[in-house]
Amino acid sequence: MHGRCIFPVASADNPADLGTRECKPLHLTSTTLWWNGPRWLTESPDSWPQSPIRNIIAPEGRNIDSFHTAIDDADILEPFSSYSRALRVIAYMFKFIERLKIKVKGEPSVYSQGDTLLHLDLQKAKVALITYTQSRHFSSETSLLRESKPINKRSSLLVLNPFLDTKGVLRANGWLANSSLTYNERHPIILPEQSQLATLLIRYIHILMLHAEHRLMQHIIRQEFYIPRLKPQIKKCIFMCKICAMHKQKMRTQIMAALPPQRCNFAPPFTTTGVDFAGPFQIKASMLRSPTLMKGYVAVFVCFTTKAVHLELCTNLTKEAFLAAFARGWSHV
Repeated sequence: MHGRCIFPVASADNPADLGTRECKPLHLTSTTLWWNGPRWLTESPDSWPQSPIRNIIAPEGRNIDSFHTAIDDADILEPFSSYSRALRVIAYMFKFIERLKIKVKGEPSVYSQGDTLLHLDLQKAKVALITYTQSRHFSSETSLLRESKPINKRSSLLVLNPFLDTKGVLRANGWLANSSLTYNERHPIILPEQSQLATLLIRYIHILMLHAEHRLMQHIIRQEFYIPRLKPQIKKCIFMCKICAMHKQKMRTQIMAALPPQRCNFAPPFTTTGVDFAGPFQIKASMLRSPTLMKGYVAVFVCFTTKAVHLELCTNLTKEAFLAAFARGWSHV
């Protein structure tokens, strides 16, 4: 018999010990301990060996303390790093539950049929995530509002005058209730700043808006949600974004060397001159109706002192052509 026992087994009755001893294969074929286990397994459980109970007595002058850790209920959004992925997973979970209800009880489903997620499925999953997050962080406020009782005066939501809508979502009731804004803008959904949903939502909007800055993200988020201390959360999201850090990196610049004396001292124009060529350009070889096109170049003479520029036309890049252009330029200067 192979398995685990909750009581100690003597070495002579333990079949697993045969593998650690010098036991030959011929001996294993004839031993009953290896194939059937100890003999007392065939008897009643009352005759099985019992584990002795030992009482630990602390020595005099010493105290023995035992510690244990209590695992708190973690947020279901902790394993997710993307808001859209969490939304799809929750939507598929609800579709699976609805299919089970239809199969067992024959109840009509409020979700779409098939494996493809529709806008209705995502909206219902979104409402479920919001209500779940609010119940975790604002449990006392939501329970009091469901009973139509005022919330605690020490609550951080007191200044927002919160209320529950028809879907059980906690919303803020501000002084824009009679304005022409949309319902979400007049009564934004309250999300706790330290919740995983708020972190995923800010990161999702940051990527959706092509890595926008904090002002644009504040405007987009406040069209539907109210998150306390929103600006520090947005700045933290932008600071942790790898793409934003790469694009905001300052380029290294080389220290410019000192200018030569010809560029810094007063002198008549074209006393010190630099020359360069531009081109080639297509120029006409004659004034006929269908002239032949040939290559032409421009000699650029730049004065080092005044930055004045003088242009001369060259037919080619030979030494003779340059000397001719230089002579024409010198005559004009």
